[in-house]
Amino acid sequence: MDPLFERFERLLRSYIRFGAPSDEWFEQAQGDTDYQEAWNELDEFLRNGSSSDRSNGSGRTTGSSKAGTTERLPPEELRKDYSLLGVAFGATFTEVRNAYRRLMRTHHPDLHASDSNKQREATHTSQQLNTAYQRIKAWEAAKRGA
Repeated sequence: MDPLFERFERLLRSYIRFGAPSDEWFEQAQGDTDYQEAWNELDEFLRNGSSSDRSNGSGRTTGSSKAGTTERLPPEELRKDYSLLGVAFGATFTEVRNAYRRLMRTHHPDLHASDSNKQREATHTSQQLNTAYQRIKAWEAAKRGA
């Protein structure tokens, strides 16, 4: 999750637990560097549409403030594969695997053995699904190995 949204979530949770902060709290928080950093990050997000630790360039990384690691987004060539499986681009591998299994239960050729035309269509569809799944799986394995 984007660090900006994580901070926003924490802020909302604190509002729910303790109520909205008073004007006095805001005056005290002005000197707080964390508070100032959060406001600067929010301003940048509202101006640019992304937070300061996200890269939209060729590196395509997303920063994680908690772990200190970067999560790489899939290459654009896989966008069609994610779409074919019916999941959002960059979805977790668990979501991809569940979507693949669900679609294969529907489009498996053995389910359409009584009608040769439907079986042919199901074979073609299942081959496309297999190819898309294997490409995403290979990318995930390469990402973990790197």
